[in-house]
Amino acid sequence: MTPTTIDPIGRYCGRFDASWLGEPLNSFSNVAFLVAAALAFRRWRTSNDRDPAALGLIVLASMIGIGSFIFHSHPTHWTQPIDLIPIQIFGFAYAAFVMRRLLGASWPATLVVTVTFGGVLAGWQRVMRGVLGGAAGHGLSVIAILIVALVLSRRRDPRARWLLVAAASYTVALVFRAIDLPICASFPIGVHWIWHLVQGVTIGSLLRVALASVGAVSDRTG
Repeated sequence: MTPTTIDPIGRYCGRFDASWLGEPLNSFSNVAFLVAAALAFRRWRTSNDRDPAALGLIVLASMIGIGSFIFHSHPTHWTQPIDLIPIQIFGFAYAAFVMRRLLGASWPATLVVTVTFGGVLAGWQRVMRGVLGGAAGHGLSVIAILIVALVLSRRRDPRARWLLVAAASYTVALVFRAIDLPICASFPIGVHWIWHLVQGVTIGSLLRVALASVGAVSDRTG
């Protein structure tokens, strides 16, 4: 069985036919997100302080895996938002979590920075889309993670190392995402599924930071 041409909506290699689950590797590799969420949930459940904010991030991480599975199984204009929306919500929720729990910002400052980040991200995507394609927004996310990691490193905060792991795995994952289409002709199954697997490590590392931040700043302060 030979892969078909790239789907006009999905634009990924590895689709064998137009049926449901026509991209088996791209679909089932999303189990990485579910595994990351499950491991984080186990740590959350056995913790002394079952922080609802951390749990919310865990739920969003699992929704990323589910949404991506649905989209890659049947890429259409209807399923695309199911893939994209959980990713975007997780990104903004984690940005707010970082400001509040890792950097100790007040709620007003957290709101301003999170909204500003959204604006910068939108502008960055417009400028860099021609160079990085669909990876444009992800590139800025890596930079943001590295900045926070460096700030925490200067404070000798042990959580910095997990952010560095997240930034490193994110960068590796972006390489596979970037080369998926260029190598499609010679390697029809593509490597987008590797992006999913490595991003599972990224999400797992970010959740590890979130769980290590429970109780760092009380939601009743600021």
